[in-house]
Amino acid sequence: MNAHATALIADDEPLLRDALRRQLGIVWPELEIVAEARNGRDAVRLFDERHPDICFLDVHMPGLSGVDAANQIGRAINTEQLLQQLSEQLAKLQSGGGKSEALRWIRA
Repeated sequence: MNAHATALIADDEPLLRDALRRQLGIVWPELEIVAEARNGRDAVRLFDERHPDICFLDVHMPGLSGVDAANQIGRAINTEQLLQQLSEQLAKLQSGGGKSEALRWIRA
């Protein structure tokens, strides 16, 4: 059985959180929303508790912005190792060898 992707939504506007949840339900029904946060501090706390695969963070939130929350959430990521893995995957794809694997982390 394949596990579904999980997500956290963080936005200080309840109507916008609801709208994003509804839109995601339409375009990605398999996605499980495991947490919703009203601010950046709650987003970081809920990320540490629930470990979602994906975080949708509003940039402008009181207390801790979405950008600041993303920086704290991403603090455990080994960027150098990630870039090496991506480089190896790209080389395999370009040479036509090996099976392709889905990316696991995307920073945007």
